[in-house]
Parts: sequence; C-alpha cells; structure tokens
Amino acid sequence: MATGGVVVDNGTVSPASGWATTGAASGSNYALLDSYWPGAFIMTQSFSTGAVSAATLSFKMFVNDNSVEGKTYMSNSLDVLAANDAGSLVNLARVDLLKSGAAADATGSDVVATFYLGGATGRNFQDQSNSYGDFTYDLSGLLAAGGNYTLRFATASNVGSMVMGVDNVSLQVAAVPEPESYAMLLAGLGLIGAISRRRNRG
Repeated sequence: MATGGVVVDNGTVSPASGWATTGAASGSNYALLDSYWPGAFIMTQSFSTGAVSAATLSFKMFVNDNSVEGKTYMSNSLDVLAANDAGSLVNLARVDLLKSGAAADATGSDVVATFYLGGATGRNFQDQSNSYGDFTYDLSGLLAAGGNYTLRFATASNVGSMVMGVDNVSLQVAAVPEPESYAMLLAGLGLIGAISRRRNRG
C-alpha cells in the first residue's frame, strides 16, 4: 500500500502515509482508509433485509485531515482525477447508503441517504489523530419495505492525506412479524377474552 488504500490494521500508524491513527476502538483490528496523494478510497458492504419494523445503524469512526491547512474542500464527486483536470480541490470523507447495484463511487440519485459528509471529525490535523466518534442512525423508515443496499465509507483528497478509521459497524433490525404470527396473536387474545368472560359469568 505505497500510495494508499483500504486495509485491516491493528496499529496506530498508517501503513500508507505513516501518519498517526487512533488504532482500534475495541479489540485488535479496525478498517483504515488512507488517501495519500492524490486518491479516493472506498470500502463497501452490501446487505439485504426483509420488511422491518425497526432498524438502527451504528459505527465508530475517526477522520484525520493531514493536509497542511486542515481545510475541507467539498465536492459532489469522488473522482479526484477529474477534480485535478478541472483545477478544483477535493478533501473530504463521506458515509452513505447506496441503492442495490450502484457503482462504488456513485453519487446523485443512487445515494439513498448520506450519514456523514465533511472533513476531519475533530480539530486535530497533521500528525495528531482525532478520537473515535459514535454515530447512530434510525433507518426504520428507509428499510421498512426491505431490499438490497450497500453501505459505503469513502475518502477523497488531492490536497493531502485523508485518513478514516472505522470500527464496530452494526445494523440492528427487528423483522415485521409474518401474517401467521399476527393471526396467532389475535387468536390468543380472543381466547383470553373468552376465558375472562366465562370467569365473570361464574
């Protein structure tokens, strides 16, 4: 990983840029994205769900901006080479939920929801790593009908080293009961009601 990439790491120094990182939030390993110069790096996880009554996404993440200025430069694209050609600056990190089948670097209508879009997660930059932040999102409405999706973590920079660390990613869902379950539940309530009426008459 001479110029950058996505790795599973267990240390506190990026194997790509040599900048300090926070290490793992818990356990030994964590995912590390490090864009050295220039670079866009993407980590994805596809998943499927049936209909859900509740869904919660949570993860721990830090983002370190190791550029000289420590300044965020926003862009609608993760294409660093195109930004170079256009003479524009890019320096950002983002976390998104994508539609099934969307390209890993997709933007626009292929993005179902954006959970993070910005720069560093703290005021430290250059060789000072920011601490992990806790991120939690209610996806009950988005995933209510179920379907196929992709969770994406990405960095893009043509300014300097943008380092993202990710750990403890979790999607907790509560499935919608099948119609048979509802029927059994209603029948049970009816039986309880009948027993209650009989006792009252006695």
